[in-house]
Amino acid sequence: MGNDLQFHDFRLSFKSQLKQFRKNLKRAVHRSWEDIEHVHQLRVSGRRLLAALSVLAPLGKPKAVSLLQRRIRKVVSSAGKARDLDLLIHGELKRGPHCDRKLLKVWKHERKSAQKTLNELHRRFRKSSKLKNRTRELCRLFRSTTDPNGASSELGFRLWCKQRIAESAKPFLEGIVSAGELNAIHQLRIDGKRFRYTLELLGPFLDELLTSRVCDGMKQIQETLGDLQDCVVARDHLSRTATILRDDRKIRESELAGVRVGRIAALDQQIACQLNSFLTWQSSAAAGQLVQDVSDLCRSNSENRTT
Repeated sequence: MGNDLQFHDFRLSFKSQLKQFRKNLKRAVHRSWEDIEHVHQLRVSGRRLLAALSVLAPLGKPKAVSLLQRRIRKVVSSAGKARDLDLLIHGELKRGPHCDRKLLKVWKHERKSAQKTLNELHRRFRKSSKLKNRTRELCRLFRSTTDPNGASSELGFRLWCKQRIAESAKPFLEGIVSAGELNAIHQLRIDGKRFRYTLELLGPFLDELLTSRVCDGMKQIQETLGDLQDCVVARDHLSRTATILRDDRKIRESELAGVRVGRIAALDQQIACQLNSFLTWQSSAAAGQLVQDVSDLCRSNSENRTT
């Protein structure tokens, strides 16, 4: 595969991700009531697009790139808040007649506020001529770029891919062997997502089989870390909401004690079990193999790469 063709495919992938992000934003605004997964898909597509922009940033004009990054980060952040509330509300409703209406009322009010923010961000994306112009400018610039290093060889493009992947992998590799408490593990999850999305974008141009193996390994551990983070978020929301209800005198002390002793205590137990599970995996052969595969991918020589 020639260098120009490879970079052309890469640019098409970026444009496709931008299109998918816009589509998911529209669905999260107009159809979120149908399926809570629309907001989740918006969050995922936003993170993928941010990873692609980080890779492409050196090739674009700083103002055009930074404007798009800022807007997408706001959407991802708002989608994250909406997604957390969707899971809390859905989980509470699954408890059937035993669900706590007081908690639901607070969460539904917060979810409505989060939806208003998403709606406003969508309106800005549609109406902002400055954003549209800079996005078109960015796509034109990427389309006219024939090689990120100015080299004409296939090796030049692959070297550029390896450098971008190595930069993205560094914080993940550091965290995977050192993260031992919740905040560090949460940061590891964020770094892992950023690296995986970069790898899915560029890895096939280096070593398709090794890239696939690394991505599969990362998906497994990220699911575990995702379950852990969901429990942490649920516990924190429960605690905060119970405090709000107590301060507003909308919940009796006996009810508050039931929330804390029962549900929050149960979540703390789940968090402890999942944390121990991660720490056990961290010292396992599977974790060592994943670290080795990522390191091999970053070090791989051009002779061993597949097109």
